[in-house]
Amino acid sequence: MNVQNTELQKQLTDAQARINSLEGIIQLFITSGSSSSLLTQTSKGWEFTVDSINSDIDAVDKKVDTETTNRTNADSGLDSRSNELERKTAYIDVKTDSSGHPYIELGESSSNFKIRITNTDINFMDGNNKIAYINGDTFYGNNITAVNRLQVGNSPSFYWQIRANGNLGLNYKA
Repeated sequence: MNVQNTELQKQLTDAQARINSLEGIIQLFITSGSSSSLLTQTSKGWEFTVDSINSDIDAVDKKVDTETTNRTNADSGLDSRSNELERKTAYIDVKTDSSGHPYIELGESSSNFKIRITNTDINFMDGNNKIAYINGDTFYGNNITAVNRLQVGNSPSFYWQIRANGNLGLNYKA
């Protein structure tokens, strides 16, 4: 009997160790979101259920779909904004002159007529030719057309104006 008790004691100790081991494994299968177990004990033994795994996979799948949609929408929005910015700045070019000084050039790239703004003047360009410019408080131009009149001074002032008879007259205004 003593040998039989020893054998029973050994089997009982082994069973207790397996139960303790299974208890740790079962605790790992508890999911925090739904508090459901992957292993359920029934009268016939243990049942392994994958419903909570499927629910978790479905939730992650939905989240991925949502994030993909959000990213697609964000990419589309960024493309739209990028195209709008490109369209708005198509006529603006920042360059450097031969002396290394920066300037801004306004005008369509295929057009010869452009406006060049530097730190010291504003140039009206026709190709590489400066046809008019403003430097300080003075305007210079190769050809200037005054449509109605050309005035010098504020008050008093002189102005050139075409008269009713078609002649050009110099007038004085006090």
